[in-house]
Amino acid sequence: MNNKDRVEEAPFFKSLGRCFMALKRCTSLLLSRKSFDLSMEQIMVLFILRHEEGLHLTQLAEICDRDKTTATRMIGGLERRNLVVKVPSKTDTRRKLIYLTHLAKEKLKELAPFAEEMQSIAMNGLDPGDVELAQDVLDKMANNLEGK
Repeated sequence: MNNKDRVEEAPFFKSLGRCFMALKRCTSLLLSRKSFDLSMEQIMVLFILRHEEGLHLTQLAEICDRDKTTATRMIGGLERRNLVVKVPSKTDTRRKLIYLTHLAKEKLKELAPFAEEMQSIAMNGLDPGDVELAQDVLDKMANNLEGK
């Protein structure tokens, strides 16, 4: 591939980083207005567990891209709020599996409109075809990076 055909990486990654930071700022602002008393990371954990309960801490840390210590603190905070419980694994009692509580499932129902609002703000004015293309590109990039 010659230089003329190369994708301009720097502007793309700058835009990607800017988008990520804007998402974090907007999420934090909306969270503070809604007074959910949860961090964006804790909400992310709840949504992950909603789709895949019974993960152990190492799996959850990997999915969240956090180190084990940070994941332990996040789970501890959710445990203190009675949003998750740790249950010993049937195959390895040393390993604790993490499950949502009934209270967490109710909290997720409260959070659903918040997630929809965030998506609506982010997707405002975007063509669905462009969104699909962007998602395809980002998925391919993630696959490239995960393969390294």
